[in-house]
Amino acid sequence: MNNLQNILHEFVKEHPAPGGKPEIALTVGTHDPNRDNAKFRLSDAGKCRLMRYYKRQGKKADDTIPAPDLLQMQIGNMFHAYIEYACDMMGVVIASEERLEDEDRIGHFDMIIRTDGEPAILYDIKTINSKAAYYMNRNNKQTKPEHIAQVISYVMALDDAYHMANSYLKPPERAAIAYVVRDTFKIREVELMVSEHEDAVRSDWNILLNAWDYQEPPEANPTSWECRYCAYKMSCPSSTV
Repeated sequence: MNNLQNILHEFVKEHPAPGGKPEIALTVGTHDPNRDNAKFRLSDAGKCRLMRYYKRQGKKADDTIPAPDLLQMQIGNMFHAYIEYACDMMGVVIASEERLEDEDRIGHFDMIIRTDGEPAILYDIKTINSKAAYYMNRNNKQTKPEHIAQVISYVMALDDAYHMANSYLKPPERAAIAYVVRDTFKIREVELMVSEHEDAVRSDWNILLNAWDYQEPPEANPTSWECRYCAYKMSCPSSTV
C-alpha cells in the first residue's frame, strides 16, 4: 500500500509547473494558527498524560521552543500543504484540515481521501528525516504508539460527531499514517485496524478526562524520549532529564 506516493507521481506528471519542474504550493492551510489549549489537543493523544494535563491547565512552560525546532516544524507544515494540495488537485480529497471538537478535546485531522474503487481512508501525515526512516526500516518498526493514538482519536472523534449529527462526514472505514522522508519524499504508509486499538486509546483518554474532572494531576507516563523535549521537564516530579 502506497496510495499517496502514486497520487503524487500522477500529480507532478499531470500538473507540471513552468519549466517542467513541480513547484511547492502553500495555498492549503495546515494546522491551527491560533492553537486553543483550553481543551486537550487530539494531536497530543498517546503522549504523557501529565504533560497534557499541565498544557490544558495553562501551566507556564519551563522554556521556549528553540528556533531550529520551530523551523523544523515549518518544514513539516510545508510538506503537509503540498501533499494536501496535490491530492485536492487530483480530485481524491473528501475533506482536509477540518475541526473536530467536543466538550474536552479539539483538533484537526489531516485529510480523508477516496481513490477509485477504494473505501475512504483518513491519513495522518508525519515528516521524518532519512536517519529515522533508516532505523524504522532496519528494525522493521511500523510506527510509534502515540502516532497510532492520534489517528485513532481522530477516527473516534469523527464517529462521535457524525452520530451526534454535528458533522456531515461519515467516519472512514480505514485509517493510516503516512511517513514522508523529508530529503527523498519517499512515503511509507502504515494502515491501522481501528478496532484493534480503539479500546486502549479510549482507556487512555478516560484516565485523563477523569483526572481533569477531579482536578487531580494524573500520573506521568512518558515514553523514553518525551521528557527530553517536554516543556515542563524541569518542574515535573517524574522527569528523567
